[in-house]
Amino acid sequence: MATKTSKALVTAEIAAGLAAVGAAAGYYFYGSDDAKKHRQMAAKWARDLKKEVTLQTKKLKNIDPEDYAKIVSAVAKRLSDARKDSLASGIKAVKKAKRMVKKTATKKTEKSS
Repeated sequence: MATKTSKALVTAEIAAGLAAVGAAAGYYFYGSDDAKKHRQMAAKWARDLKKEVTLQTKKLKNIDPEDYAKIVSAVAKRLSDARKDSLASGIKAVKKAKRMVKKTATKKTEKSS
């Protein structure tokens, strides 16, 4: 019985973590003061990634899923390395949003008690 309880607890913790990440991402892209800028930046990263992957795959005649995955990984790494400063500021914003969500959740829990 203890195993089922611990599995349920782990599942609940994972679900709570995913919910927090989703809330933080939602705040980052839709709730923060710079949300529009964050969405535009993410869209630009996605366009750049797609464009570079397309260029790389056109160079190959026969491409299989493994080659495609390698190309995507390489291009994504190169783009993320080039944008580390922007990404670092995005991570800071997500962490800030996470703290705000936790603080709000704590207040709501205290009120309901």
